Amino acid sequence: MTGALDGLTLGDLHEFVESHGGRSSPALAGKSMVDVYYRFVRPTVQDQGHDFLSIFRRSNPRLDNAEIFVVIFPWNMEFMDFLIVLETCAEKCTNSSRPRAYWIDFFCINCCATYGSISDNRELHDRWAKSVCSAVDDSSGAIVMLESWDKLDPIKTSFAMYSLNAMASTGRPMEIGMSPSEWRRFENVVTADQRLTHDVFSLTGDLRDYDCRSFPGGQVLRDSLVQSGWTDVHHCVGQLISQWLHSQTR
Repeated sequence: MTGALDGLTLGDLHEFVESHGGRSSPALAGKSMVDVYYRFVRPTVQDQGHDFLSIFRRSNPRLDNAEIFVVIFPWNMEFMDFLIVLETCAEKCTNSSRPRAYWIDFFCINCCATYGSISDNRELHDRWAKSVCSAVDDSSGAIVMLESWDKLDPIKTSFAMYSLNAMASTGRPMEIGMSPSEWRRFENVVTADQRLTHDVFSLTGDLRDYDCRSFPGGQVLRDSLVQSGWTDVHHCVGQLISQWLHSQTR
């Protein structure tokens, strides 16, 4: 790892929340990740011409020696739920003394420059993919956010599959991030059946069954994955999820 990768710590995210009125603020409560992006992140990026993290770093110094994790999440997830899941991940992490920071694409990529000036979806795909692969290469691992442990919809998108496939090729660890209530539900299932197994390939589903055109370049990204060997991609991602499931049932 080069050490050049940066991300937002929980403290940084808490400061972002407080700057917009706190957890119970109408500006944030009940708002999705997409809402927060378009209401707060995108206008700042458009106005200043840099990614949000770079702008934030002007008055908030980077935390040295942090482990950076790439976060893969559903964009329709509520922002406050997203924060709770990250807080839960931090509480459950007991195997490292180093602080953590999180690479979150819409905070860390200048999406206005990436998406706003490109008419060719292939160029858009290449630019976004380069940013993600660079982050993955320099990261300590990935966190995949799930709202339900047995419904893996967040990874049934071209963007998530691309990121996870890149992560699989590095051999770096992947963690599942869930809310405290969802962890309890999962642990109850594990307690009831110590031999828990899942057909993770049916859980992940087939990418070609999903419409990936909701984001610019999504269709091109999906086609790129399929053309590069969807069976291999599907296997890599399935293996990551399978390894996590088995690690939790020991």
